[in-house]
Amino acid sequence: MSKGQALKKAIITVCFGFFGVHQFMDHKIGMGILYLLTFGLFGFGWIVDAFIAVAECVDVFRRKKQPEQKEQKNP
Repeated sequence: MSKGQALKKAIITVCFGFFGVHQFMDHKIGMGILYLLTFGLFGFGWIVDAFIAVAECVDVFRRKKQPEQKEQKNP
């Protein structure tokens, strides 16, 4: 996941997750409708999803590109 995608998902989940927008974005239509009708599973599902989305975003931004290790041939 790129930094832009992670940030977009975190913002949408925090701001509009109460209505299930993030579930619709992930093509989880059934869960999106459930979130929409129950207001984010009565708030509990939204809070859990918000924490997960923010944690994933922080993880993506902290991740450093690992340098590729070259294989050494034994003579």
